[in-house]
Amino acid sequence: MTTSSAKLARVGPSVTPPDVATERSARPARQGELAHTAIEDVFGIASGILVVGFALYLLRATGAVTGGIAGLALAVEYWSGVSVTILIVVLNIPFVFIAWWQKGWRFTLRTLICIAGIAVTTQIMGHVLLLESINPVFGALTGNLLAGLGMLMLFRHNSSLGGVSITGLVIQERTGFKAGYTQLIFDCVVVAISCVSISGWMVLLSVCGAVILNLVIVLNHRPDRYIGY
Repeated sequence: MTTSSAKLARVGPSVTPPDVATERSARPARQGELAHTAIEDVFGIASGILVVGFALYLLRATGAVTGGIAGLALAVEYWSGVSVTILIVVLNIPFVFIAWWQKGWRFTLRTLICIAGIAVTTQIMGHVLLLESINPVFGALTGNLLAGLGMLMLFRHNSSLGGVSITGLVIQERTGFKAGYTQLIFDCVVVAISCVSISGWMVLLSVCGAVILNLVIVLNHRPDRYIGY
């Protein structure tokens, strides 16, 4: 028996203390091991675009508004008659530069895809779906709920709808101030602007809807809990 073999025999197999083993098993897997695959990202982003597009269709059919740039685009469309498709693209231009500067080219590229996808979806939704009538309470609240869920899906796949959602994500990453709260502040401004183009009753429904939308984001967009980006 060689000297090294004798040493191994004396030492014996290494045993991990129970407390250390428990600590290791309790640790979450590294972020890279849980990152979404390309197929998951494509499906998630496409699903988010479709959900938000349907949400905007409900809101337009109801005459309500939602939060973010999409809500601002709806408010301006009601007032000016300019297509919401054009407004979504134009209003997002300055925020795209913010995304490139603060979030990098991957996030920016995905956000551009989402903006284009929403513009196209809102354009064709009326041709593939026809609602003869809709209860305004259901339309406003459900539309905002679906918009929040769609935005959440996009956030989970490192993308956004552009606009203030980009600013909210950057602020949350830098300061910890939740993106939903930033969104809510901006949404209050959007609803105030919409007062010139929609009725007081619809403004009230839009306020309730905006609260629902942002609750979805505040309660569910938690990077400290969700690590599978």
